[in-house]
Amino acid sequence: MNDDLALKAQEAIEGADDADFARALEADPAALAEYADQLSIHHRLGVALDPDADALQDAVLREVRNIGDSGRFAGAVVDRLKDGRRRRAWEILAAAVLLGALGFFLWNRREAAAPAAAGGDILFVVGQLPLDAGDLRVKEHLEIQHRVTVQHQKDARADERHGLVLISSTVDEKKLKDAFRTSPSPVLCWEPRLYYDLGMIDGVVYHQDWGTVPAQTRVSTSTGPVVVLSRPGPVSWGKVRADAVVVATVDNDPLKVAIFRCDQGFPARRVGMFLFEWSPMALTPEGWALFDDEVRWCMSQN
Repeated sequence: MNDDLALKAQEAIEGADDADFARALEADPAALAEYADQLSIHHRLGVALDPDADALQDAVLREVRNIGDSGRFAGAVVDRLKDGRRRRAWEILAAAVLLGALGFFLWNRREAAAPAAAGGDILFVVGQLPLDAGDLRVKEHLEIQHRVTVQHQKDARADERHGLVLISSTVDEKKLKDAFRTSPSPVLCWEPRLYYDLGMIDGVVYHQDWGTVPAQTRVSTSTGPVVVLSRPGPVSWGKVRADAVVVATVDNDPLKVAIFRCDQGFPARRVGMFLFEWSPMALTPEGWALFDDEVRWCMSQN
């Protein structure tokens, strides 16, 4: 990309509306690709350096861990530090130093928090690789404090011992079936079609023993309704066994259980969770708190 086009790209990133620039990009595929790359870096820097961003810690850790891309990302930071035409370098430098210090602190805190004992890891069983956006969000959330290993359902072994096994709704329940029913590891599952195969509910009839309720944002707990999704979406449920512990139900329908625990008759603890494929992208802080509670409950058995 020539200097003139690069300057126009910077102006476009900063919000300028330039039709000539758009036409120039259309005529130069290489420049268009480079501009798209710059937009990606700009977005990543913006998220990482925004002190008000909800995902600040996740963004920092993602950049710290993203070794394969670290050279290009670091180069972009250096380029911005050197670009005195458009920005005050000392502001970016201060932010970059703060980001580096925060990344070092969070990375070491993550390493300290990760269970060191055998069996302290999390196996995340999914049906799609690369991960879809919802599964990726779960992985990034858990990696702040845990070691997470992702495996496609066809490669996952139920007889291996883990601190926790997560089963995503992206799996094909027909292929996984009851593979994890006798797993020695605690299991947290958000594929309701597997509740029966895991032994967590007694029936298999859709809409009677398990199902989904569309357009929900809340679940009900013993302390009242909790907003768990920032936009309406499906909430899965099960008709639980008598010995299960009900944590939350579908809002205004106490017979449809959205979060439940099973601790009797299993090699290790089991949890059913209301999530769906895209739900983690819309989870509120309260929704994540409920998720984290179930992770802790499962892993506290070890």
